[in-house]
Amino acid sequence: MLGGVVLSARAAGRPFVLALVMGALRLFLAPRVPFLGSRADDWRRRRDRVFRPDADAVTTSISWRSSLVVAAGLCVVTVILLFPPRAVEWQASLAAGRVLRMGERIGTLRAWP
Repeated sequence: MLGGVVLSARAAGRPFVLALVMGALRLFLAPRVPFLGSRADDWRRRRDRVFRPDADAVTTSISWRSSLVVAAGLCVVTVILLFPPRAVEWQASLAAGRVLRMGERIGTLRAWP
């Protein structure tokens, strides 16, 4: 309790406001300390230690065909469904390795406890 006002983090915006207040307090108390305590050249040195810019250099032209193959690969999605035991009645036609189509029904959700 602060000045007769109860403070809590139950509302969605309160943690954000608290972060803003803490950031403003940090800037007030130590205005010369860089953001996250590091200067820009420190961050650059860390990045250069981890990231190799020459690894991303394009040495050949990229064809539309290879771009489409990559785009098609990005469209492949794996979905993992987690339910409590006996919460779903699965379709009888469902089997391991079977290809599913978008929107195809795979089961019915039973009454949730």
